[in-house]
Amino acid sequence: MVILSDDFRLDDPDDTSEYLTVQYFKSSAVNPCINTSYAFVERVIQVLKDYHQEAGQPLTLIHLGGDEVPKAWIESPICQSLLNATNRENLHDMIYSVKLRSEQWSCLLL
Repeated sequence: MVILSDDFRLDDPDDTSEYLTVQYFKSSAVNPCINTSYAFVERVIQVLKDYHQEAGQPLTLIHLGGDEVPKAWIESPICQSLLNATNRENLHDMIYSVKLRSEQWSCLLL
């Protein structure tokens, strides 16, 4: 299977947001407004689950973080479009919906 880089794009190339993570990285946060971010995370979870299953130690919990990048994505045109399309007022509301979506991943661990 050939995977193209855009299949798992994690950022908006037009995002001009400036932020610093608690680990002192710039531009390293996965953009939750891009569907390919979810495809990437789902793939990583599936691979990790498979590795753990093969080792006889099922993967039952995974922490995805995302709570330490408060200024990320505020200048992302993709996020702004999504905010407008979903009638959300701010990125905090958007992140809440991302948390709800991430709860769907728990079924991958079962």
